[in-house]
Amino acid sequence: MTLVLAILSLLFSLSLWAQEVTYTNATFKGAPLEHAHKLNEFFKDEGFIPLADSQFGIPSLGINQVYFADAGKFVMVKYGIEGEFPLKQIIETAEGYLVHDKVGDNRFFIYFRGINQEAVKLTLLRMQDKISKYSLPSVKSIFIPEARAQVDCGSPVLVQQMTDFANLSGTMVWNFAKNCVSGLGEGAWAASGGAIASGISSLWEAVKHPIDTIDKVGNAVENFTVGVANFTKGLINDPRGTLTKMGAKVGGAWDDMVDVVTNMSTDMKIQFICSFIGSLGVDAAIALFTAGAASGKIAVSLGLLAKRFSAVAKTMGLLSKLSVAARAKLGMSADKMKNFMEKLMHNKIPEGDLKHLDGLTTFDKDFSVKVVACYM
Repeated sequence: MTLVLAILSLLFSLSLWAQEVTYTNATFKGAPLEHAHKLNEFFKDEGFIPLADSQFGIPSLGINQVYFADAGKFVMVKYGIEGEFPLKQIIETAEGYLVHDKVGDNRFFIYFRGINQEAVKLTLLRMQDKISKYSLPSVKSIFIPEARAQVDCGSPVLVQQMTDFANLSGTMVWNFAKNCVSGLGEGAWAASGGAIASGISSLWEAVKHPIDTIDKVGNAVENFTVGVANFTKGLINDPRGTLTKMGAKVGGAWDDMVDVVTNMSTDMKIQFICSFIGSLGVDAAIALFTAGAASGKIAVSLGLLAKRFSAVAKTMGLLSKLSVAARAKLGMSADKMKNFMEKLMHNKIPEGDLKHLDGLTTFDKDFSVKVVACYM
């Protein structure tokens, strides 16, 4: 340990008992963007991936950010807490470790799950030492949502791994899937009904036992990671069964979309997974993957998504029959395949264009692929 860290270690004390902590106000509030930006940069350097855009937070859970590492390991952050609690003291909860701190007059907590006591303390010491050294965010980075981490879905190694998904461990599946959930924004979901109500967020409205509440919110985050990993693995091994269960209440064109996805090649299924998850928005994704099946506003939105996919069923079928190399020769590179899938997910291709693109497959299959590639 360096001299700086040794000195900083005096700032933190460890409490191994459930100390009384009282919150008088813990309703959801926006994050102080400068500090949230610096915290994002710090945890990224520590090997974590942020779930939400800093300016939106995660209203459905009543928290501002989740940082994911390996399966079962994550950190939660919540700003704007009022009450009685010690600062810079690590408190052991039933499921993790909790520490309170403040930036200006804004008090917040950081909660560690699946991370041992010593690692928690060392992380906090590094944070104390480094966070002030990160540069301020630009105006662009504050007002334009952070981009999701990109996965090279055309990678032959990744495609082979996903083909052998039945043999992959839960940890390996999550290590792929977590890249798809990174930086989920609210923009896509806002267009289809707004934020999703959650029983979890209401726990903060009248907090009697905040430590228990924090563990319960942590349980919801853990259930979300399990749901995403199960969906990812299920879509490769049993796409029909996985999507049928998820869309049981969707109706409409969902069954047609299930047929389209079931017949996709492995590399297209991989891209579908990332594009689908990334299109939801953080609140909708948490609600969907925690419950395992769509209902309410989510079911309506997924029905519209299914309608768009059904409109290009022939095009998708044609693309699935071609190898990655064959598509590339016709101008449909992996990047263009990704753009096509994401534009479909985000409703950025007019309905008339979708029908026109699909109709071309009847006349000349190679030409229709070239047209799709040019359209992107």
